[in-house]
Amino acid sequence: FGGGKEAEGAPILTAWLRGVRKRTAEAGASRGHPLRLGVRVPSRPETASAMGLDAVGWAKEGLIDLLVVTPRWATLEFDMPLERWRELLGDARVTLAGGLEVLCRPSPGAAAATVSPELAAGAAASALSRGADAVYLFNYFQSSNAGWTRPVYLKTLAAMASLDALEPLPRAVAVTYRDIVAPGESDRAPLPATGPDLSFRMGLGRMRDARRPGEVRLGIAAAPGPSSPVPLVSANGRPCKLLGETADGGTRRIVWEVPPGAIGADGTCTVGISGAGGEPVTVRSVELAVGAPRP
Repeated sequence: FGGGKEAEGAPILTAWLRGVRKRTAEAGASRGHPLRLGVRVPSRPETASAMGLDAVGWAKEGLIDLLVVTPRWATLEFDMPLERWRELLGDARVTLAGGLEVLCRPSPGAAAATVSPELAAGAAASALSRGADAVYLFNYFQSSNAGWTRPVYLKTLAAMASLDALEPLPRAVAVTYRDIVAPGESDRAPLPATGPDLSFRMGLGRMRDARRPGEVRLGIAAAPGPSSPVPLVSANGRPCKLLGETADGGTRRIVWEVPPGAIGADGTCTVGISGAGGEPVTVRSVELAVGAPRP
């Protein structure tokens, strides 16, 4: 719909969807099995509504069987509010799925990377933990790119069926951003971020074993001249141990070890970053990862 015409267009789109539903019902009756109908909408309920997409109304009216809330394409989004969607849907009989894109960018304009199996498992665990019935994959083709060998591909996709199946897999989440907003909406990407003290709340999804080895992986801007001190990093207020650093152009890639038990059973963690000596630090990327459960 044209700008400013979204509310006006919403009932038109709903009427069209009723027609589609009628035709799928007729085709299902003639074929002897249901033809299910699914839609993809932006990850935020308010964004979908502001674009004229009354997804909650469609579900409550029984017009759809599958509701996929998802970014558009630019990056996988790890912080989709599935619990808000679940609350709005109430007792509507619809499958709610969290959509996983195959690209990952920490911020608008940053280089895109193919999502790794570790990040895909983390995004799936997060979505299922926050209220999704399922995950919906877009462009997850079997390829050796980013570690998707055939055995890993089959194992990871099969595990996405449930939190129990995902439990044994290493998983990671990253700070990314919303790649679509509705007209009139404002949104500021969390990265890059600069300051003497920064924090990012991240969710790995439910974990039974709080002893799992964990890492914080940061990309920070390299200061000109002699190498600047390494920032201090904490996980849920507990200091992390520096593991190593590499250089990547103008970005320092630094890894810290998360203390055992710092990440709780619900998988949520606030990563704190403080510049040495109170100096500001510019953070370009943040990842939080856990390995397989300890034997």
